[in-house]
Amino acid sequence: MNRKPIGLFKILCAIVLFILALFTLAACQPNGFFDEETTIVKIDVTDDHTEERVATITDQVFITSLIEELESAQTSSTANLDMVNPDYKLLFLNESDKVVREMSYYIEEKTFGVIGRYHYDGELIAVVTELPI
Repeated sequence: MNRKPIGLFKILCAIVLFILALFTLAACQPNGFFDEETTIVKIDVTDDHTEERVATITDQVFITSLIEELESAQTSSTANLDMVNPDYKLLFLNESDKVVREMSYYIEEKTFGVIGRYHYDGELIAVVTELPI
């Protein structure tokens, strides 16, 4: 029974590693913009100023890729910023043409903590993928 006591340094290292692991797990959480059971089949793009439909995107490969990017991207709060109105409004529609999510889109990349084109509920999303329109 001749054990050496664990040093204070080792305990502090273990605590720091535990906290870093918690932050890493929190950063990996999806943004929750879309419900996993919902299938988005098209995106209607409308002019934010005139409300006229500009395009409808039905390419499932593009839609799936965009949703994956949006779900895993970092965001930055724009709640206290005076931002220019977006260029387009995006309506993400399911198979019964019900609007699942509405987001804003900027043609030019914006930089507010992150660089992105997509905006939702006071958050700039760090996705720069251009719409195929």
